[in-house]
Amino acid sequence: GIRCLVLALTVCFASVAATEPTSPGSAETGSADIDAMLDAAEAAERVAHFIYPARGSAMSIYHDVLFYDPENAHAHAGLTRLAEHFLVRAQSALDKDQLLKADSMVSKARMIYPEYPPVETMAHQIALVESAERTRETLDWRLVAERSQALTPKLQRLGGIAKAGDCRVTINVSNDAEGRWVFQQLNSAHGDARVRAEVKIASPAAVDILCFEDPANAG
Repeated sequence: GIRCLVLALTVCFASVAATEPTSPGSAETGSADIDAMLDAAEAAERVAHFIYPARGSAMSIYHDVLFYDPENAHAHAGLTRLAEHFLVRAQSALDKDQLLKADSMVSKARMIYPEYPPVETMAHQIALVESAERTRETLDWRLVAERSQALTPKLQRLGGIAKAGDCRVTINVSNDAEGRWVFQQLNSAHGDARVRAEVKIASPAAVDILCFEDPANAG
């Protein structure tokens, strides 16, 4: 009976030891195990399991690899790919002025790879847009199509706003020719600065101005 008890305790302690995590860089996790983990992470990427499920996602497996091998280049490259996936989506959302979605995408990229410098660069860009002063003027599309001088005073006033600070202008019109004409009117406003503008084929005809203030300098 005593021998059976000793044997049972020995098996129990061996089982507990096998389930305890080893320390980073431990020899108990060999190159074959790391390679298998990397294969699993890449498989998770292929089926878009980037962050979820919590265990078994590409992110969690790459993090596990770095626990055992902090300098593993393949794991760092994998986390970079995952973070870039969400940063691209953040930029796309920012371009469409979808600020909540852009913030969400950056949060996911930060969760994946907080040390990756472009994550904070994108977060800063979003913060600039969120804090920007916005001016929007809708234009009569008929007057734009006619290149009517009746629009010139309004456009020069908007051009003056755009020239007065660190501003970005979006011109929404029906075609490139109209966009060039609106830009010329904006740029003819008083001042030596040049209006920075992007033309978009969109409706309704309008001029959108974002004037930026660095959040770090905001009072």
